[in-house]
Formats: sequence, structure tokens, C-alpha cells
Amino acid sequence: MARPSDPLGSPDLPPRLAERIITVLAPAQDRSVMLGDLSEEYANRRAASHADADRWYWRQVVRSSPHLLLSRARSSSAQQLALVLLTIILSVLFLIGWDVFVSRTSARVVAASGQAPPLVIARTVYFSVQMIGAALCGVVIARLLFSRQRSFWPNATRYLGPILLVLIVTSMVTAFERGLIRSSAYLLLRNGLTIFAMVGAAFLISRLTRER
Repeated sequence: MARPSDPLGSPDLPPRLAERIITVLAPAQDRSVMLGDLSEEYANRRAASHADADRWYWRQVVRSSPHLLLSRARSSSAQQLALVLLTIILSVLFLIGWDVFVSRTSARVVAASGQAPPLVIARTVYFSVQMIGAALCGVVIARLLFSRQRSFWPNATRYLGPILLVLIVTSMVTAFERGLIRSSAYLLLRNGLTIFAMVGAAFLISRLTRER
């Protein structure tokens, strides 16, 4: 339907903002039919009263908006987006929890054993356990989210990228709190190994899945 350049619309047409709301919320396959039916009824009512026709159109928008929003929430694309966001959030929380409760605890246990080992051994244990957690995270994300229609790197950028970005930002904040000179090398090594383990595990699972 052609629209005049006037953003407020035309007396001969439904309120532009109300029509735009329906256009945005309605499913693509039903949009034309809905707009056509509403415009036809609007034209019939406008013959009696322009103001009443506008109020009627807005009432239809208000009444139909909750249903249209719910339909969009139930659509496969919305569910996929929700799954992606939920997986990313849970992955970040998992990595933080693994770091605090598993990796650091393992390093403390080794450090507190009979003969105290050098610091390098305790940190080696910490980094090794941390890489196991990152690899598990990469495997889960690859299995849940990676699409076979895309190659590995587009999948990794879309689904692993946000997680790695959060880790990098968190590390930068930690580095500023502890002092850049003292902690930057340690955090760089930890993040590098974490990224290597996560991406490597995801790549391996992606290749194995494609070969089946």
C-alpha cells in the first residue's frame, strides 16, 4: 500500500504508527492479509466517522499485540535466539564457577600436599584443569548451537565469540584491579589456554559431526 510522505499519514488511510506496529509484530506470511482486512474495515468505518475509525483501529492494535508478541516468542527463530543467549550465559557462568571451585581448588590441594611443590607446578595443575573446563564448554556449545550449513569459523565467531569477549573484558577489569604489570602476563596465559582449549574442542567436535 502506497504511503504519502507525510509522517502523520493521510485521512484516507489508517493511522501510520498503528499500521507500522502491526507490520512489525505480524508474522510475514500473515502480514498482508491482516493489514488488508484492517484497512478495509477502517475504510468502511471512516465513511461514518474518521475519529471513530481511528479509535477502532488503535483498539485492534492494542487487542492483537499480546497475541502477536506471544506468537513471535513461540516461533522457531525466537526460540533459537533464546537458546543461544541462554547457552552463552550458562557457559560464562560455568567457566567462572569452574575457575573458582575446580581449577583453583585443584591447585590449592596440590600446593598443600606433603612437600610443598614449586609455584610453577601448582599453576600448571591450575591451567590444566582450567583447560579441561574450557574444552567441555566448547564441546557443549558445538553440539548444541553449531549449524552444519556453516563452516567452523562462522559458527565459532557467532557462538564462541561472545563468551571469549566476556572473558577478555573480565580479565582486563581484573588486571586493572590487581595491577597490570603483576597480573597481565598471568591473565594473558590463562585466557590464551582457555581460548585454545575451547576453540580446539569445538573444532574437533565440529569435524567429527560433519564426517558422520
